[in-house]
Amino acid sequence: MKPNSNYILVRALLVALLFAPVSFPAWAASQWPQFRGPDGLAVALEGKPPVHFGPGSNVVWKISLPSGNSSPCVWSNHLFLTTHDQGGIETLALDRRDGKILWRKAAPAEKLEPTHKLGSPATPTTVTDGERVYVYFGSFGLLAYDFSGKEIWRHPLPPPVVEFGTSVSPIMAGDLVILVCDQDLGSFLLAVDRRTGKKVWRVERPEFRRSFATPFIWRHGGDEELIVPGSIWLKSYNLKDGRERWTFSGTSRVANSSPTAGGGLLFCASWNIGGDEGARLTMPPFEEFARENDRDHDGKLTRAEIPDGPVRDRFTQMDVNKDGQVTPEEWRDMAEMFLKAGNAVLAIRPGGTGDITATHLAWKSTRSLPYVSSPLFYQDRLYTVKNGGLAS
Repeated sequence: MKPNSNYILVRALLVALLFAPVSFPAWAASQWPQFRGPDGLAVALEGKPPVHFGPGSNVVWKISLPSGNSSPCVWSNHLFLTTHDQGGIETLALDRRDGKILWRKAAPAEKLEPTHKLGSPATPTTVTDGERVYVYFGSFGLLAYDFSGKEIWRHPLPPPVVEFGTSVSPIMAGDLVILVCDQDLGSFLLAVDRRTGKKVWRVERPEFRRSFATPFIWRHGGDEELIVPGSIWLKSYNLKDGRERWTFSGTSRVANSSPTAGGGLLFCASWNIGGDEGARLTMPPFEEFARENDRDHDGKLTRAEIPDGPVRDRFTQMDVNKDGQVTPEEWRDMAEMFLKAGNAVLAIRPGGTGDITATHLAWKSTRSLPYVSSPLFYQDRLYTVKNGGLAS
């Protein structure tokens, strides 16, 4: 969906106000190299940004841009964005000082992925190491450009098997560009060499369904681990080889929120319909339900054979291979997900291996849970924003 002109104006104003001060004060000196900034923590490392700004104050420049949901990625005087316009997807580089478009490169996608009505084929945020900018489009895969716009490498990937499109942003760890592709069928975790785009390791995640959450590198006590939220489970992996370190069970069915850390703890927030105690969605056994609703008696269910309600609303999630039918196995898998799902903000202690569900939970909160927005840790406090505008 192409946002209206107001959305484009807001996006342009945010770019201008937050990243292009004329005098380049101390707060603007820090780079913003990826989704949620340095180390994915969403915290500016130096100084303070302007508190008062608007259409008539503190505006240095503004520019109308094509639609897109990606966040700005900034390194020195370069500002990178992805856009969607007239059936194509592009990477843009702007001069942070005056908003001039330095270059734009179209991704060689043959067909654009479907997206949610609030989504866009240009949703993932780019990531940079100061030499190259790395881009992911669900409609094509990974691309790398140098700062002059020259393509360095490409790593094509199949489009995700989910009708809502891609939201996950790539991140970097040393010489690795890391991407998680959780979808309704064929989920995987991938690390490629930032210099060549060649695969370094790949981990299959068949137990995971659709996810829209960017992974997080948890640094603590001289250690680093890759934290990947997903449906029902939160998992940790070794950065070097992708080997699983630990797993925590009981998160929501669909992951939207990226983890963060601070004060010696890892924080993960997740919420989805049907995971709250007292409002949990349940599904009857397939055989019992089919006796009343499988009108053509073929042992499968179409969307039309399921009565209106929350189960029918999730037909596309149950129909893993997108053939328009739900098999008994697909039905049972979804029923099990409803039973295991949990909605909460979690605080996890470091040092775990294996299943840490019962051993490394520091605390858990089930109130004021964000659906899409990610938690923020700053000066010993954890902040969340619930849909509807409730900040906690």
